[in-house]
Amino acid sequence: MAYSVAFSHSLADLPAEVRTRVRQNLEEIGRTIESAVGGILLESVSQSPMQLDVSGWRFFFKVEPKNRRLVVTSAAPPHADRAHENARPK
Repeated sequence: MAYSVAFSHSLADLPAEVRTRVRQNLEEIGRTIESAVGGILLESVSQSPMQLDVSGWRFFFKVEPKNRRLVVTSAAPPHADRAHENARPK
């Protein structure tokens, strides 16, 4: 059984394209975690909040191994002060 992805109710206004990309990324993370069941990876990610950056947005999520869920708890929209983090040299 794969990990499911859930979003906090406070993220209802998240742009659809960004939500889709976050869901795809988290599904891949879930598959990776699932393949490491019982390992140190699962122990580590279930004890710490996780961060994912997508399209300039910064998302925080938690791993719930017992419920087999990845839950997005908050999101920060793109900010000018983080623009340099996403810039790629040409």
